[in-house]
Amino acid sequence: MSSKDDWIFIFLAFFGAYLTSETPNPRRKELLKKQFLRRKQLLLVTRTEGILVLKNRLKELRARDGLNQTQLAKLAKVSRQTISLLERNEYTPSVIIALRIAHIFNEPVENVFSLDEEGEEE
Repeated sequence: MSSKDDWIFIFLAFFGAYLTSETPNPRRKELLKKQFLRRKQLLLVTRTEGILVLKNRLKELRARDGLNQTQLAKLAKVSRQTISLLERNEYTPSVIIALRIAHIFNEPVENVFSLDEEGEEE
């Protein structure tokens, strides 16, 4: 897959998560959030070659910068639980959260988040 394809799929993954997070009906938004967390779904993007999974390097970057989950959460303006879910690949961040986190680590977003083939070892 080319670098351009990577960008397109990363953008689509984040944009889809952003649209989901901006559901206008608060009751529906809460229901979607509960369903998502209950099932602990990974974001899967189906392609003809297989399935891609959104992964991240949060734990590695936190260790590099000497931050714990609580400190990173405060800087990113999210809960510690959100950081924990992100690190376990059980939550897909909105575009805003992903960009905020990348900025905190002074890294391009593609160095923090990436799409990988399901089951592929890093």
